[in-house]
Amino acid sequence: MSETVIATWAPTFFRSERLFNVGEAALLISLFWTGILVGRVIAGILAGRIKTNHLILMLSLLSLAAIIILYFSQSKNSNLVIMVFVGLGYSSIFPLLISSGSTTYKSGSGILLTILFASANLGIATAPYLTRFFSGFGMMASISLAPILMMVLVLLSISSIIYSGRLNKKHKDV
Repeated sequence: MSETVIATWAPTFFRSERLFNVGEAALLISLFWTGILVGRVIAGILAGRIKTNHLILMLSLLSLAAIIILYFSQSKNSNLVIMVFVGLGYSSIFPLLISSGSTTYKSGSGILLTILFASANLGIATAPYLTRFFSGFGMMASISLAPILMMVLVLLSISSIIYSGRLNKKHKDV
């Protein structure tokens, strides 16, 4: 949902609040998708070398930090550069979640994948409505949905790392 807010609402936000023209707003989103492309290549190289949950946490923290900096930055040039880092952060979170979900449980992975894809599509479908609702409180409130949702993912990632660590410790003790 957080990625959808950035990918769909950021051009409107930057045009109305940061006075970007249409070309600058288009460049901003192109840089976001460039960051995602480059990030997926980098994550593909790192996958297998770094635990999936740790990689998801690192990407979540990168995107959260970049979004917060983007939120407060007033410089157009800085915003363009920061948007690449937002894309880098978002780049492989979803593919890694799918990969992790499909390998965690050997039996019933089809059902698990169905739930993961349904959850993702539910988030994508509800993001525009939530963004519109928050835009009633102001444009800054509407774009703040992205870092709030990313904070939730950071907390879930930390919880998953703690849980899997405890689970691994329990299996070693047995």
